[in-house]
Amino acid sequence: MSFVICHLSFVICHLSFVICHLSFVICHLLFVICHLLFVICYLSFVICHLSFVICHLLFVFCHLSFVICHLLFVICHLSFVICHLSFVFCYLGIGKEI
Repeated sequence: MSFVICHLSFVICHLSFVICHLSFVICHLLFVICHLLFVICYLSFVICHLSFVICHLLFVFCHLSFVICHLLFVICHLSFVICHLSFVFCYLGIGKEI
């Protein structure tokens, strides 16, 4: 039984690393998009007064992307907590068999 628990803990930890890797990739892409949006914003100021509306929307998008990144980091942290707890259960399961 402890082997199954340990195996599940390794699977959970692997999934947590995958989640964290994906969150970092998503955050990187969001930062690249934000950089491009800031460049577009600068050019839009040069082009037209209506660009203020566009820039406001771009800043809202960037703010939302930072919120998404924060949520992804929270998910990553929770997955590591679950990983840690699964190792604790694994350790307790091995200790009972000895």
